[in-house]
Amino acid sequence: MKNLKMVIYLVLVFAFFTEPASLWSKTNKNGTTAAQFLKIGVGGRAMGQAGSMVALSDDVYSLYWNPSGIIKVKGITFGAVHSQWFADISHQFIGLAIPINHWSAIGMQATALNMESMEITTIDNPHGTGEFYDASDLAIGITYATQL
Repeated sequence: MKNLKMVIYLVLVFAFFTEPASLWSKTNKNGTTAAQFLKIGVGGRAMGQAGSMVALSDDVYSLYWNPSGIIKVKGITFGAVHSQWFADISHQFIGLAIPINHWSAIGMQATALNMESMEITTIDNPHGTGEFYDASDLAIGITYATQL
């Protein structure tokens, strides 16, 4: 009986604080996600396996998929990837893995997404306003991995 009361109490509290909170909020958060460029995979082997590399990562691209995989690197390893996407968008990854000893390693990586300048268009000026904009993202990381 005591457990049943606790379950009912938790369900009521959870139901009260989840749904009404979204109704009370007046802000519109459409299109406000950040760092979506980090979902773009890197490495030919990984992309050939549809990104299923978390358990198999054993090269410099482990810095993206599973950073602990750099302990399997036998020597200083460097890797770089450049991908050209539609609409003049380019994606770059560069990584360096350095083994310290048989059970630990360090790594450094950088991922960037860039696009060419585009002319701003509006409903009133569908052929352009004469102003331009561009966008870019950058992520830099340092990793230390050790085998436990």
